Amino acid sequence: MANRTQRTFGILTALCLVAALGAWSCEQAGGTVGTPAGPSSATAAAKSGGSTPAATPTPSSAPAPTPASKKDQEVDPVLYADLETALQDERHAVWAYEIVLGQLGSRIQPFNHIKEAEDRHVNAAAKLFEKRGWDLPGSVSYDPLPSFSTLAEACAIGVDAEHENIAMYDTLLANTLPDDVIKVFTTLRDASLTSHLPAFEKCAGK
Repeated sequence: MANRTQRTFGILTALCLVAALGAWSCEQAGGTVGTPAGPSSATAAAKSGGSTPAATPTPSSAPAPTPASKKDQEVDPVLYADLETALQDERHAVWAYEIVLGQLGSRIQPFNHIKEAEDRHVNAAAKLFEKRGWDLPGSVSYDPLPSFSTLAEACAIGVDAEHENIAMYDTLLANTLPDDVIKVFTTLRDASLTSHLPAFEKCAGK
């Protein structure tokens, strides 16, 4: 009788060991030994014959470093002065030609087309500041223009203004400048020389 009890206990113990590995439960085997809640990672590794797997690293959520802002660029006072000279001259042209259009008619030529071109020149000069992250200089006040009774009189003023604009760019381009500034200044000078000046000269009868 004792031998039967020992054999029964041994069988139940073996079944519970199997249950611990997930094949059976002790309740199914009728045993009295408690069943673990579930196989641990070590147990799972033992079943597969491998070692305990290491924790999988998760990608970092930190943002990638960004380049320094252009606002951090130090202002070059010499270049800034050259850019401001060009910008203020183009602003002055827009202001003067708007006055003529206000006096003689908003669509009168060649002032209407040239004023629109000068608006683009102002934007081109302003972008040289923006590219470097530099603040734009404020607008300045100008001496008042006379009243024009004829279109020819107004165009004569335009001739003088374009001559001054061309001379200004010739002076600026003689300085040591970055390539992008040279390109913009040359383009604006050539527009005055080959387009604006001839149009005003023709209008003024010169």
